[in-house]
Amino acid sequence: MKRSKLIGLIILLGLSGLIQAQKEKIIVHSQADLPRLTYKVDILPSEFLTANEPFKKLVTEYKKDILDIMEKYQIEDTSTLKEYYGDLGSFALIEADYSKYRKIDEIIKNLETKPSAKLMSGIFDKAVIATDSAGENKTDLFRENLESSVAKLPWEIVRDEVKSQKGSFEIINENLIIGILRSQYDPAAKKTGIISGEIARAIIGARIAIEKMLPYKNIVVEVLQNYINKNKVEKKNIWDDRDVSFSGEQNLKTVVIGIWDTGVDPSVYGPLMYQNKKETLNGKDNDGNGYIDDIYGIAYDLHNYRTTGSLFPLDENQRKRYPEMISQLKGLLDIQSNVESQEAKDLKQKMSNLKPAEVSSFIEELNLYGIYAHGTHVAGIATAGNPAARILVVRETFNYKIIPTPPNKPDAERWAKDCIDNINYFKEHGVRVVNMSWGASQKDYESGLEANGIGKNSEDRANLAKEIFNISYEGISNAIKSAPGILFVAAAGNSNNDVNFVKDYPTSLGLPNLIVAGAVDQAGDFTSFTSTGRSVDVYSDGFNVESFVPGGKRMKLSGTSMSAPAVVNLAAKLIALDPSLTPDKVKDLIKKGSDLSSDGKRLLINPKKTIGLITK
Repeated sequence: MKRSKLIGLIILLGLSGLIQAQKEKIIVHSQADLPRLTYKVDILPSEFLTANEPFKKLVTEYKKDILDIMEKYQIEDTSTLKEYYGDLGSFALIEADYSKYRKIDEIIKNLETKPSAKLMSGIFDKAVIATDSAGENKTDLFRENLESSVAKLPWEIVRDEVKSQKGSFEIINENLIIGILRSQYDPAAKKTGIISGEIARAIIGARIAIEKMLPYKNIVVEVLQNYINKNKVEKKNIWDDRDVSFSGEQNLKTVVIGIWDTGVDPSVYGPLMYQNKKETLNGKDNDGNGYIDDIYGIAYDLHNYRTTGSLFPLDENQRKRYPEMISQLKGLLDIQSNVESQEAKDLKQKMSNLKPAEVSSFIEELNLYGIYAHGTHVAGIATAGNPAARILVVRETFNYKIIPTPPNKPDAERWAKDCIDNINYFKEHGVRVVNMSWGASQKDYESGLEANGIGKNSEDRANLAKEIFNISYEGISNAIKSAPGILFVAAAGNSNNDVNFVKDYPTSLGLPNLIVAGAVDQAGDFTSFTSTGRSVDVYSDGFNVESFVPGGKRMKLSGTSMSAPAVVNLAAKLIALDPSLTPDKVKDLIKKGSDLSSDGKRLLINPKKTIGLITK
């Protein structure tokens, strides 16, 4: 259940919440300590969107459980608190208790640590609330309220969030919502007759979206676009001034970079690819090291068995569709960034005509090509401006299906062994720094089990997921510990949570030869998606970062997947200048050369300043 840390392509938003009781409570130290909720259902998740009585019953049961959790547990993690308070906000909207909603929204605002999220909290819901008692003037009241609220927003803070929200509203529609529920949640519920609290939350959020938000979709898009048009000032890009690019004239030593990812297209990088000259591309293990055709590195299939190929092998039809799908991927990214391109226009048209039955294959294709492009894009960021860099590939096969292959112990045990094998391979070939733009938490494994209808209830799934997760967690931890001479760089993740609370690997491992990178935008401000926490060491550019995708086209992608290789890039340049640097010294230099943000909440890498520390 490993997931790349490229920002998600399609997100179905739900709402969540929590209250603190005054009596002694059970202290929650991590996400694994939270209670799991299970509901028996007589209808499928998608059918709750139109079945009134079953929906009311589900809301009643879910509300009772959320209030019970609030009473019994002491939770300090702000991401979890926002989810539970969001649940309370949902209940208040459904019950039309708007006084309560406003109080809850203020609590959520106070929990927000990112300025843009704090400013935009509840802005659309409150516009809906203003129309509730209106007669024929509902749309006019909605527009007036939203325009008034949006006009007060400080452009320099909310710019990227507004563009992203506009993009989300442009592509969301009832068929998409129904299609997601049908494809992602209905199959398991049909098999087991039960759903988790997470699915209950998704159902409630979906129904609120359809009934209360979609009627005003066009107005939201128009109001946000007008606001964007009035504020054309772009944020200053701080990264250009910090960049250091080597010309090759410096006295550089070759530095091998491990790109542990979804694969790299060797044709894009040519001389920057590390080549195992003992191996020949002939289907044999010429050098006798246990790997076949490992000219540019090694690879594993979906079940963590050894395979070949530095880039995921598309079938004939997938290869034919690559130009079309990469265009659709660009269109989606342009929509999120408010770029009026032909690709964006085409994708909006396509998504507006999608039938619920077509949603699954549409999302799976976008996932496939997003994963396919991921590693090549990462490699370009890691090696930019460094002619001394050499790319060594460890390719994993990530699942792109709506219903993933179910997590299981044998796969986890193979992966744990693969981790050791990978690190030994890195050591054998002189790798000095490794990029890891992926990760997983116990909840990811639970979601995979539920999607496949495995487990008697949510608690049963949690116990099984914990066993599988721990195998993988220990495997990667032991592997990294076994290579004190290699610096590993991990992406913090795109879940906007605390990596230590969720115990996401590899980000929460806390090892001396591991550095974790969060994502900021072009001005050094938090992105809306980046995860944070004490294990996140530094922050780098993870917003609309341009690099290569397979075939050589350049594309802008966002995510902590893009911020981690920026740190790898800096580390590799330091090592190219001084190969004697140890991982702890490189890590120390990167942190010492970083600048503390004006609010004191993040260290922003500064390549020019850092490299200056060893070249003075």
